[in-house]
Amino acid sequence: QVLNKLKMEGRMATRNEQTKLSRFIGWGTISELFSGKRYVSEYQQLKNLVTPEELEKIKTSSLTSFYTPYEVATWIWKILLRMGFCGGNILDPSAGTGLFEMTANKDLLDDSMMTLIEMDSITGNILENLMQTATVYKKPYQEVRLRENSFDLAISNIPFGDVMVYDSEEKQTRTIHNFFFSKTARVVREGGIIAFITSRYFLDAKDSKLRAKLSENYNLVAAFRFNNMTFSDANTEVVSDLVILQKTSTPINSDLWVPTVSYLQNHTINRYFSARPHFVIGTPKEVSGPFGPTLTVEPFTKEEEKYAIRELGFKTSVNDYLANDSAKYVKATIMDALLEIVPENIYEPAEDNSYAYEDYLVVDEKTSSVKESGLYVEENKVYIREGLKLLPYKYQFSDRVFQYIRLKEAVDMLLSVQAESFHLSLKGYLDALSDEYDQFV
Repeated sequence: QVLNKLKMEGRMATRNEQTKLSRFIGWGTISELFSGKRYVSEYQQLKNLVTPEELEKIKTSSLTSFYTPYEVATWIWKILLRMGFCGGNILDPSAGTGLFEMTANKDLLDDSMMTLIEMDSITGNILENLMQTATVYKKPYQEVRLRENSFDLAISNIPFGDVMVYDSEEKQTRTIHNFFFSKTARVVREGGIIAFITSRYFLDAKDSKLRAKLSENYNLVAAFRFNNMTFSDANTEVVSDLVILQKTSTPINSDLWVPTVSYLQNHTINRYFSARPHFVIGTPKEVSGPFGPTLTVEPFTKEEEKYAIRELGFKTSVNDYLANDSAKYVKATIMDALLEIVPENIYEPAEDNSYAYEDYLVVDEKTSSVKESGLYVEENKVYIREGLKLLPYKYQFSDRVFQYIRLKEAVDMLLSVQAESFHLSLKGYLDALSDEYDQFV
């Protein structure tokens, strides 16, 4: 209802309206709404508020989207800060309503340019109103064109499941979580970081082709496995991993995270977790599943977590931990213990990345004809369109290319005026095109 009001009035959300919108945490948390067995009246109310097309997108999104607990998001930022990340060109390819962006350090955000992608249009509209200075794409990740080697950080809780996505760059179909890794690996720059929450099957899958391909250009900095109750607030008991990769031209130790090994007789896990069981935040167990025995990770008991903290050599007093029964405190304690294992200051800002978040133009009436990923020239500077922004293009051009871009702009402007304002005189636009053509030839 808030979104409908904003749309009718043609404006962005006020601070009070942002507070209301921020309470929405995604469709994955209410997937039972679409089963037809419960919440019948609520489902009917939703149908009355959205279009049939939007409703279908919501149903699709609910199958692969999962809410990220606040404590997990803030912990990931602590890891990135420890690694040395302090701002830059940031991509969130499955942004939801912007939890990662809202939990980031303010100084870090002030020194960053955010590109946020959300396939569900309603969630995307909320995101756009909450993160009003970011570039927001309200479409599936596979439909967004991004420059290769242009992002310093990609951070997200990516969708996962059996949904298949066609990777047009590599001409093959992948599971949705593998697609997100594959595409993101291409757009992150040398030295940049990928920090994704994903299904455990990204690392545990017997088919290691994608991991092997990624290992040609990435090192695994760290991986942590969450227990099946970490995301229980989202009505899902899944085992998920935090995977942190860093792009490099000199990869090492791929044999530590590409292969899998046998585990508990009936299962396989990634060699990384076999060699580092203390990076699993819980106790692995075999349980009965709908298709036979399956592997899960159950939360630590009090004694198990006490032992895990001691094994990690965490500096905080274990007695303080034992005296506090807060679930959040327990979660923070074991995570802070793991934080100290992450290597420090291995990230270095790009020398030429100022183009990523400074000196950009906002698309207006004058530049609205510039297409996505199209080039635009102003005051002898070349810009490339990304969403509603024109970003300085980092590659240098000859005068000949500048002349061609100006010629193309003159053609596009003339065609646009002809199509939309046929009653206006075209003489000025024809003269401008003639001048640009004379300079080009």
